[in-house]
Amino acid sequence: MARPDGFTGAGGLTYGRAMKYPLLTAVLLALVACGDSGTVTDAAISDTVFDASAGDAVPVDAPIDAVPIDAVPSTVLEVPCTGATIVSEVSAPGFAFVVTVSTIAVGDVVRFTMPDLHSAISGATPGIADGQFSVAANQVKCLRFTAPGPFPFWCNPHQFTGLLTVVPAT
Repeated sequence: MARPDGFTGAGGLTYGRAMKYPLLTAVLLALVACGDSGTVTDAAISDTVFDASAGDAVPVDAPIDAVPIDAVPSTVLEVPCTGATIVSEVSAPGFAFVVTVSTIAVGDVVRFTMPDLHSAISGATPGIADGQFSVAANQVKCLRFTAPGPFPFWCNPHQFTGLLTVVPAT
């Protein structure tokens, strides 16, 4: 027979109300455990997000998009396709990239048109992005390359690769 403050489970064991709602109990315990302890942490009184002694400190009240002083500027910039002089096109109609002009000059704009099955992610090793650019499936982006060098890219998830080579402008 069940008790008024609980329920009877398998084997005739009686459980309290807390066991009747295990998820609710777990959430309440987590909230109590994570409550304010009343102590002040170093982060609360510090005026920097990072270790100031390392020389890479950013003030807490800095804008979210503040760039650390030692950040390397991107050498690939997204630009509006409308009005841009497009010198090369990159697409992926099958399981390979098609690049209309693979060697371009600094400052040139390339339009990437990715179908629904492929993307173009910058990086020399498939599966490891270098952060220069990313064009998702079903997306069109125009990218201006502002520095010379090789710009390898790969498809996620298929791992086939492509390459743009940027040479100094003449």
